[in-house]
Amino acid sequence: ALTITGDLTITSGKMDTGADHALTVTGATLIDTNGTLTLNGSTSIFTGTGASSWCLSIKGTLNGGTGTCTTNNFGTYANSNVVLPRTVNCTGNHAGYTFNTDQGLGTGSWDSNLSTVTITATSSKIRGAGTADAPFYNLIIDTAGSTISAETGRPVSVTNNFTITAGTYNTDSAGALGTTTLTVGNNTTVENGSTLTGNDSVCTFGTNGVYGDREQGVLWLDTGSAFTFGSGDVTIYGGFKAASTNTLTSSGGGDLYIAGRSGNGFICNHNCTGVNITGDVKIIFNETSLIDCRGNPNFTCRRFSIDVDEKVETWCSSADQSFTLNGDMYITTGSFESNGEG
Repeated sequence: ALTITGDLTITSGKMDTGADHALTVTGATLIDTNGTLTLNGSTSIFTGTGASSWCLSIKGTLNGGTGTCTTNNFGTYANSNVVLPRTVNCTGNHAGYTFNTDQGLGTGSWDSNLSTVTITATSSKIRGAGTADAPFYNLIIDTAGSTISAETGRPVSVTNNFTITAGTYNTDSAGALGTTTLTVGNNTTVENGSTLTGNDSVCTFGTNGVYGDREQGVLWLDTGSAFTFGSGDVTIYGGFKAASTNTLTSSGGGDLYIAGRSGNGFICNHNCTGVNITGDVKIIFNETSLIDCRGNPNFTCRRFSIDVDEKVETWCSSADQSFTLNGDMYITTGSFESNGEG
């Protein structure tokens, strides 16, 4: 193991942890333009406060490998080349930011490396990659009592799963500007007591043409959680579940597009009782799909519109189950069928 009690600066050349030797740096770490740090499967810890610079700062090349990296904060610059470590834990911030990707401001390369990035810093921002393809693979927000916000105008993309286990994720640090999108390719989970604040951002959950791979669908708002949004539209490609009351709400007139279903056929799963939006719910999925009536789901919206090639039908496991719609229903194409016990 190697412990550096001051700063680590790689001006040029390469530093390699070899056969997974642990690396700890208590000061700031800078991988400069011509420098390379290769972490292999090593456990690496960077504890510098980042008061005047990023705790782990990459201008050159980072080969993250399969190990676990814990850092006060993480910052990349334009033209850098980054392979993330398989596990990244960000515990603090620099100038208010806990994770920064600036590949969008130049050339360079980015490999999320099937990684999981966990943010435990308090009241910090994420600066997304802007126009470049520099997504997270898995992203976890675990900040009880605090808010992690996306930088205005810097979209955040997650290739696989996005989970809020505690605290709040805010899609736009400046509030209702609608310039910072959130795109999640697979599953999003907002756990009990956690909040996803969508502002006026366009939010997309799941991948077009891909069924959700879990019963709850690609967007699961657990009991006691909340997802609020404004004028930006929300699209769900693989089914969803909004449990409890008022877990999926809006105030700015944005629409909810249901454009896919989970693998078991449902566009919304049982106990989906928390939809209360000011815009429309628009079902645009071109296969027969089911509304799961277990738990007596109810939707409140301006319009519930159906524009499908086939049909939308309710599915009940017993005769005392029902689906309640508080709003108008429009059927443009396709049909709606209210079925009894399945």
